[in-house]
Amino acid sequence: MALTNLGDLEKGKFFSRDGKAYVRITDTEHDYIHDGKLFFAKSFIAFDGGDNETQYFMFVTPDSDVDIHARLEIAGGVEFEVYLLEDATTSDDGALFTTYNANRKSTTAPTVLAYAGPTLTDEGTNIWTTKLGSGKTSSGVGPQSNYEFIAKNNTKYVFKIIKKVANVSYIDFDFHWYEATDD
Repeated sequence: MALTNLGDLEKGKFFSRDGKAYVRITDTEHDYIHDGKLFFAKSFIAFDGGDNETQYFMFVTPDSDVDIHARLEIAGGVEFEVYLLEDATTSDDGALFTTYNANRKSTTAPTVLAYAGPTLTDEGTNIWTTKLGSGKTSSGVGPQSNYEFIAKNNTKYVFKIIKKVANVSYIDFDFHWYEATDD
């Protein structure tokens, strides 16, 4: 096998051992971690009000040619409803939420901005809904759901999270995305 693309060789996609050439296969997310292009916002959110208490988490995509491949993993101990709203309008974006590069050696900053507690004036379009913490979905939405979407550019997305019982509870919130370009 002749190696003709030195860029792929430098990125470790090909390697040789004992005089034989091999191809290294990694999944896309893993590759983006190594390239410093996978980011996350991870926390737990406390719900201490009554039933139908609602909290919001928002992310804003850049006005650029970067494709944002987003995924949410969420779990809660009581019944919750989660809605993903696209093209939401806000009067206040809320508090900037700390985001991290999954490659802790990378200095690349995300182009997505994340906020906790935005004030909505229009919810936009509900594009995804789930119920968790009751019945068959008691473990919440996890990586086995294989839920990922490519977000529109220059758009506000809001996760609307509604606690459906009076109990005090928490949700574990893991929002992560990778930023893909044509390079």
